[in-house]
Amino acid sequence: MKYSGKQITKAGNNFLSDEIMSVPIHFSHTLDVLSYWRSCHTVPLENALEKLRIVTKSIDKNALYAKRLKRYPSIQLKLRRFPKMSLKNMQDIGGCRVIVANSKKVEQVVRALRTKPEFKTSNGGAIKYKDYIKSPKDDGYRSYHIIGNFLDENDKSHKIEIQVRTKIQHYWATALEIVDLFTRQSLKTNQGNKTWSEFFISLSDQFAAMDEVHLFHESNKITRLKSYASKLVTNPDLASKSIDVVILSKQLDVINKLNAFANSLQIVDKALQEIQISGYVLLQIDLYKKTLSYEVFSQDDSKNAEIKYTESEKLSASSLNRVVVALVYTDHLNEIKQAYPNFFADSTEFIELLNIIHKSENIFKKSIFEKIISTANLKNY
Repeated sequence: MKYSGKQITKAGNNFLSDEIMSVPIHFSHTLDVLSYWRSCHTVPLENALEKLRIVTKSIDKNALYAKRLKRYPSIQLKLRRFPKMSLKNMQDIGGCRVIVANSKKVEQVVRALRTKPEFKTSNGGAIKYKDYIKSPKDDGYRSYHIIGNFLDENDKSHKIEIQVRTKIQHYWATALEIVDLFTRQSLKTNQGNKTWSEFFISLSDQFAAMDEVHLFHESNKITRLKSYASKLVTNPDLASKSIDVVILSKQLDVINKLNAFANSLQIVDKALQEIQISGYVLLQIDLYKKTLSYEVFSQDDSKNAEIKYTESEKLSASSLNRVVVALVYTDHLNEIKQAYPNFFADSTEFIELLNIIHKSENIFKKSIFEKIISTANLKNY
């Protein structure tokens, strides 16, 4: 069933009130309207991802791609945070992402995207973008976002957001989402425990320093440790902040908690990682039972995937959001854990980088101690 622009705007306004949940029929209808509007972005989202692949493949052949239609709780939260925004004008209902090896490749992908007509206004004017790498968000988030206009099957244009980020930025962002998910916070919207917020903000600067190291991600563990530690030795401010990260990490017991989150989540069927085709996966995480279940849909079966997505969201809402529902897509389903580690509570790579900071603290302290001793000996001489 089709809905008018006014009905879509009204549905968005309905989500501003807590009373919407008190009338199940009203909520169900409102979610149907939202689902319709969200589904209008399916084809434009596919076109955006294809454009992203074409641009990126010559820059990073090992890039990881993903796309998603925004979850209803995320849409509701955004509308409440920005009450002047209408559902019809929300620019990231459809979003796709590319994860590349390093900052240099991010810059190359961004430059290439900015030359494409889809990212200019109808009169060829300004490009809509947010460079959260040069100017990180207050919570420490880093990535490059660019808004494009892509056509649906009826040649109607819809806005799609493309995110370009490095692997290290990806590990930071998904670890924060894991903490949000399992501790019932919203650090992403600056609504959460202050100590956790301080930890991620401080950590963001350290990860950015790692991203500046040539071929950091491709290096072995020892080379990573040495290259990062050398940055601390030559940058006292960065070194001082790295100590803050270690203190906060120990105070929060970050590594043990993240490992506990991963170990507590029971994946109902691990065969997903054996499927080597492209397609959609409907993920459902029961935060009470600590289980993750899923249903796979082929790339050509997006309509059924969206119908099941809406049905699952309605059930999730009735369970007081105890169940987290998401419909995600990857080129290779066996890579879904890499594209969406947050839904699998997988923070393996994140912990490895955090451990480098812990180990570097000792190297830095040793270097400072040796420098003090050397200076003292020279004075005595």
